[in-house]
Amino acid sequence: MSNLSNLAAVVNHGGAMEADIILNWRNPKSHTSRNVFKFFVAVFFVSSIILAGCDEDKDKDDAESEEISTINKITATVEGGSQYNDKVSKVKFVIDGSQYFVLATGNYSNGGFTIELPQTVDAKYLEEFDFSSNVTVSNENAKILWWTYFGGVDADDEYFCEFIYGKLDKYTWDPYYASDFTNVVYIYVDSDVNISGTEASGTEKTIYSLTLKKGWNVTYRIASQKEEMIEGVLTGISNYEWKSSAVNGMKWYSDIDFGMM
Repeated sequence: MSNLSNLAAVVNHGGAMEADIILNWRNPKSHTSRNVFKFFVAVFFVSSIILAGCDEDKDKDDAESEEISTINKITATVEGGSQYNDKVSKVKFVIDGSQYFVLATGNYSNGGFTIELPQTVDAKYLEEFDFSSNVTVSNENAKILWWTYFGGVDADDEYFCEFIYGKLDKYTWDPYYASDFTNVVYIYVDSDVNISGTEASGTEKTIYSLTLKKGWNVTYRIASQKEEMIEGVLTGISNYEWKSSAVNGMKWYSDIDFGMM
């Protein structure tokens, strides 16, 4: 897709035409660099000596460790989700990049869903890094998967909507389109790797500050998009910050409602 896809796109999902709202939350990397593009950040707990009389603290620490180790299991309560109970039957966690594949499926009911991601991902779905020289990758041998989304389908397995873990801070058309939003991207890597630096091309810039551990990682992509009239041409300008540290206030939405919050 061209850069205009960040502003208005109509995408065919499984034969059902659905108009995407303007927000570009799915594509993890800039289209200009590779066409590559939800909850708590995974911080590994280091156990320590538990002193006598600290049983309560130990139980708390054990619970936190268990939560971190099950990052691949996602339980989502969707804002206003009950309105989709008779429209969405299942939610699919989908690879949608250079190839299309359903990695996991969960049932949708009572305004939400639970889905369990595979512990490992077949190497054939992973990609090499291809950043510009301004971005540092600590482990060049690592492979990554970040073309993913949560797609809701009906009883006939037809695409209905996408589910997003995020928050919308600004959405306006006065005088031109502008939005500030954050969305979670689930990233899988086959080995530990850090990504840092800035990648820019044309009117799009992304700052990376990612610390990724082998397996699934919760990452936060903060976006600021707007249109400006530049030399008589309405131009889209996008700035992103993509990081591992958690962002507060995140909730699950359908893409139908996300731009209306």
